[in-house]
Amino acid sequence: MISILKRINRFIRRWLFVVSRIGSVTRLVTDPKMARSYYPEEPRKSKTRVWLELMSWLVKHTDVNAFYYAYGFDLKKGVNQDEYIAYNEFKALRNSRNNVYWIGAHNTGYICLLKDKYAFYLLLSGLGYPTPKVVGVCIGDRIDWLDTRTTEAADSIMKRAGLRAFCKTLLGESAEGAFPCHVDKEQILLDGASITFAELAKRFEGGFIIQELIEQHPRMAELYPTSINTLRITTIRKGDDVILFSAAQRIGASELTRDNWAAGGLFGAIDERTGRLAREFKYQPGSGGIITRHPQTGVVFEGFEIPYFHEAVAMARELHSFLYGIHSIGWDVAITRTGPTFIEGNDNWTISAYQAVEGGLKAKFLDALGPAERGVSC
Repeated sequence: MISILKRINRFIRRWLFVVSRIGSVTRLVTDPKMARSYYPEEPRKSKTRVWLELMSWLVKHTDVNAFYYAYGFDLKKGVNQDEYIAYNEFKALRNSRNNVYWIGAHNTGYICLLKDKYAFYLLLSGLGYPTPKVVGVCIGDRIDWLDTRTTEAADSIMKRAGLRAFCKTLLGESAEGAFPCHVDKEQILLDGASITFAELAKRFEGGFIIQELIEQHPRMAELYPTSINTLRITTIRKGDDVILFSAAQRIGASELTRDNWAAGGLFGAIDERTGRLAREFKYQPGSGGIITRHPQTGVVFEGFEIPYFHEAVAMARELHSFLYGIHSIGWDVAITRTGPTFIEGNDNWTISAYQAVEGGLKAKFLDALGPAERGVSC
């Protein structure tokens, strides 16, 4: 009886969710920005058919497919939608492997090593992997300065003339609240504009790390010099090995100082064999379409070779091997003159952007996923 009631409850909740998202589906059809095709020159399906397919996806996966157009599902020539994994299904499988790890009769979670950017820095620097140096940790109205091992009021940053840093929230995601900061004599420059300390203190609320700026490889700066253009390399533990799942390039655009796709940057695939960029890069849904050259620098993407690409992949796989309690990781890797530098590791990486530039990855992901494991005996 209880099991029947549970099934009824799940059924009701599922359909309540579907009904509550009909408006979101409709906006994907009627909003000119969200309904913009990435392939406007190709014959497209009618709005009615698009709406019906979006509703079918919603009912089948309890997921609003915001990437419908990025995947090319709107084209008449047809794309096999079964080859694409819905975000909800992907997220549940990813989290089921990443969130809990068993060692013998005990279990714990290790993703905090990635989520906390200060912990990530301590981990990588302790293992000897290149990562931007953290000079201070700001929590509340104080800063712990690592170089002097002192805790001072937050306004002590004013005494650090010449400091050129990148500030990031301790637990933020997708460059949430991140900004470059330069202390010039008694002036603070944020994104190049002068601000007061009171304004900076407001930005510091919630906890930040203060990192030294890095200089990217000149070749990477050719793509777009205003941001650090990072590789997104995703690795997955498969049995006793760590494999490369996929690799892509993120590039800033439109005067942005960050390369994040969600902030208006560009995303494109990298040929895993050659380390060269694909022909087409895409904006995220609602922000633009497909381009083949950078809108500001004019650099043509196709064939552009990424320095140290194979070294970056090898280092990501090796580093992941030390993180036995995390099944899959999306690494943000900068390329400097001397080689790869790890910016962040993300347990909550998404497959949607990869599918937008590579095609359906459902079979590849399920194959890489493997059976759930209960860790090792010690």
